Amino acid sequence: YNFCCEAPDLPRAFLLATVCREAVSIVSKQQETKTYGRVTNEKLVKTWEALLRKLRVCLLISIRLHGELPGSFPLTIKNIDDGTIFSVFDWLARDEILVSQDQREINSLEVACFVSKYSFDPSLPEGDSPARWRLLQEACVAAHEGFDDINPFLFDKDTPGPLILYLKTHNKPAFLAAHRTLLLSGMWGRKPQLFDDLENCVLVIRMLRETENQSLASIVALEVWQSQLRPIFRALFFGFDDVDELTEDELGALCSDSNWRQTFTTISSEVLGYTPISKAVFDLSVANKSESKVFRDSWPVLKGDIILESVSSRARQVHAESRDVHQAVVYATIFCRDLNEVWECFYGLEELFERHSLFNPVQPISTQLESQYRLVNNAIVDRAAFQRIPITEINLRELEALCRFWGLSEWYVPTNFLLAMYELEKDHLVEGVIAALPANVDPNMFIDRGVELSCFRVASVVKEMKRSKDFRDVVGLLDVEILDWVKERAEQAIPNFIVLGKEAKESSISLAITHSLILRLLTIATTQPSPNTPSVRIHSLSVMTGTLVHELDSRDGN
Repeated sequence: YNFCCEAPDLPRAFLLATVCREAVSIVSKQQETKTYGRVTNEKLVKTWEALLRKLRVCLLISIRLHGELPGSFPLTIKNIDDGTIFSVFDWLARDEILVSQDQREINSLEVACFVSKYSFDPSLPEGDSPARWRLLQEACVAAHEGFDDINPFLFDKDTPGPLILYLKTHNKPAFLAAHRTLLLSGMWGRKPQLFDDLENCVLVIRMLRETENQSLASIVALEVWQSQLRPIFRALFFGFDDVDELTEDELGALCSDSNWRQTFTTISSEVLGYTPISKAVFDLSVANKSESKVFRDSWPVLKGDIILESVSSRARQVHAESRDVHQAVVYATIFCRDLNEVWECFYGLEELFERHSLFNPVQPISTQLESQYRLVNNAIVDRAAFQRIPITEINLRELEALCRFWGLSEWYVPTNFLLAMYELEKDHLVEGVIAALPANVDPNMFIDRGVELSCFRVASVVKEMKRSKDFRDVVGLLDVEILDWVKERAEQAIPNFIVLGKEAKESSISLAITHSLILRLLTIATTQPSPNTPSVRIHSLSVMTGTLVHELDSRDGN
């Protein structure tokens, strides 16, 4: 009996236990007759039948998971009963990932399995029938063939299901989600060139935070940051010789890829934001509690989870200011065109991204205001140039957060992004934004710079019309004073261009589109007047552009 409990060769252990059970059954029946019932067949055989059911569960788990179990210990009854070697929750989470990569689908799966009327426990006598034996065998085969659809087993008692359908004792969604987070981050660490696993990992953390399990979400987020993400940032800034956990052969080329680096830093910033700034406490003892008496007879029994206990013991309260500093550097890394730009914006980076640095106060001082503005302006230009579809709101939260850390005005990013879109002549993409000017856009700056840009556009049109003898008479109709003012404001515009810069040349955008912009500026100036640009001037400008548009349209019609 003890040999079967400790045997790592599960098929042979099962065969041996079967033979022993038969031998005990034969002998005990003889002894039962001789002792007139003092020795009972049922009592002696029952012990071996319970052992066979445990071996059946071990075989199901081992074959279902392809024998790829974590750690160096073999899967045996004794090791499972020990409680400090294996985590049943880890096995179920691995199986869930094999079943589906859709985390919301997995959540639905857990609920469906818990209430399924087709569920049975292979460690109890209810799993002894030949039909259910066959179902467990088919469940093992299905794991090797892959899953196209997880729904059939929910409606058909003859269709095999995942492990969680049979080990309902351990169907505890919060624990399973935490394990999926750790597993997915580890899977990404082995294939860091693809971000699907890391994105799924963050999705699970986000879903945990939406429940009452925010402390558990913070604990696993900290573990993901410390084990998978932090070392890469250390290598990015200080080289791989400074990081024991990584080798340049694995990640050197990826870290040099700006697209990979931007995706990595964007995901990392979210994970870092979930780390605990207060003591994260999660009651791991709930893993031991079972609501049903039936479950108390199940095997494996509910015990403390060795993996989450270890992760929880490592979790510490994050220093709030230290996290802000780390987050600022991560944000800067997202938006920089070159990592040297980050070094120019901070000093004291040497203290960051060490194993202990998130828990202790660190004070890298921001420096060189000009470098900060240059990085932010470049980021605004890049985002504006990348924008291809119409928007109704300005969503640059990470860049705005970086500006707040540096003490830059809260309106700096949204206002300049909106102006950059107009500089790039993408007026049609932001019509939904300026329909009602957002509260985080500075109306004075938008009016002043918007008028300057409009004057630059109008000056380009007037200059082109003067070159053509067909339109010189139209220019003659315009107010000379307003024309001089337009020319003056156009010249003032060039140094302020965030995209075009001092190299700005003539605009080619339609005058009708510029006229629409001027009318919108006039509407804003009526309710929120700018001290630098009187609304009467904007009105005069709108009259002039309206006249030009009318004349050009009438001549095109002829």
